[in-house]
Amino acid sequence: MSEIVIVNTRPEHIDQLVQHQRICFPTLADHELMRREHFESQLRIFPEGQHVALDGERVVGQSSTFRISGAVAFAPPTPTTGSSPEISSSTTIRRANGSMAQI
Repeated sequence: MSEIVIVNTRPEHIDQLVQHQRICFPTLADHELMRREHFESQLRIFPEGQHVALDGERVVGQSSTFRISGAVAFAPPTPTTGSSPEISSSTTIRRANGSMAQI
C-alpha cells in the first residue's frame, strides 16, 4: 500500500480536482460543480488554503478553504439568496502574505 501525503494544491493538480469532485459528488448537476476556472481562482487568491491528498501523483482527496471577515461570516442571510450580500457579490479579501484580492 502506498503512502497518502497531503500537500498544497499546485496548478498541475487542477484537471484531477475537476474529475475528483465528479467522482465524489455524482449527483450534482454540471452547474453545481466547480470548473477549472474556479480551482484556478482559489489557487491564485489563497494558495495556502488549498490542499490535495496524493497517492503517488494521483489526487485521492481535496480540501479548499477561504478566508472572510467576521462581519461577512456572521451577516444575516438575505431572503432571496440565503447568503450574506457580501458573499454573493464581489468581496475584497486579504491574503496570508498581506496583499489584497478581489473575489
